[in-house]
Amino acid sequence: MSQDLEQIMRDGYERFNRGDVDAVLELLDPRIEWWPASDELVVEPYRGHEGYRRLYREAREGVPDLQVEIEEVTVVADRAVACIRFFGRGRESRAPVEVRETHVARMRAGKLVEVREYRTKEEALRAVAKSE
Repeated sequence: MSQDLEQIMRDGYERFNRGDVDAVLELLDPRIEWWPASDELVVEPYRGHEGYRRLYREAREGVPDLQVEIEEVTVVADRAVACIRFFGRGRESRAPVEVRETHVARMRAGKLVEVREYRTKEEALRAVAKSE
């Protein structure tokens, strides 16, 4: 299962980079909950496939060429911890944008059912440890 979870994470980011939202949705449970980092303006989860579509649109709104690079993926118990770097250029300013986050994902029946965003790997690992 750990290899499957890591591969689903890698496939999902690769599909995101291609801009293929429908292909990403194939990896997500229809009832997925995607939780933004706790310091975001919106801290309610994006729920279901429509919620993910909204998250995708919002992410690309200000940075249309947004890409993600996986720096590390570790599987801890039943969760994947992915350290990632988002990068691109602002829509209006064309200024470079770079953000690092750590995503913690949980899978059930071959689909991602939950993703939570954290600012650092340490914060993510503390959250995983608390949930065990």
